[in-house]
Amino acid sequence: MKTVVILILSIISLSALSQCINCETKPGLTEFCWGQDPDSAKVVLAYFTDAWYSKSYQRNDNGINEQLERINWLLDNIPCLNIALYNNYLEKFMSELIEYDSRRKANKYYRQQLTRIMKTKEKYFYKG
Repeated sequence: MKTVVILILSIISLSALSQCINCETKPGLTEFCWGQDPDSAKVVLAYFTDAWYSKSYQRNDNGINEQLERINWLLDNIPCLNIALYNNYLEKFMSELIEYDSRRKANKYYRQQLTRIMKTKEKYFYKG
């Protein structure tokens, strides 16, 4: 039983580390890890930041904020891109969305997303 638990934890760790690949450091900046598909990562990040600066809170046909889909993609595919992604964009966007959209049910989901963002940030950037 103990061996199975260790094996499962090892697989989870390897999966998480595989997202922290294709890293580059530019002079004066910290490291950026673009994950398995750097081209897609850069496109999704560009769409996210463009919408961020325009304060876009648009919903798609399913009633879901388009930025939430991008946030989920970023967290799932490039969680260790850079800590600035969390500090400057993700946490601030979710906080603004919570204020913007006062519908109780949506707010609960947004708060859950904010918690996920904070836990993911801690996992990849505040290793004890």
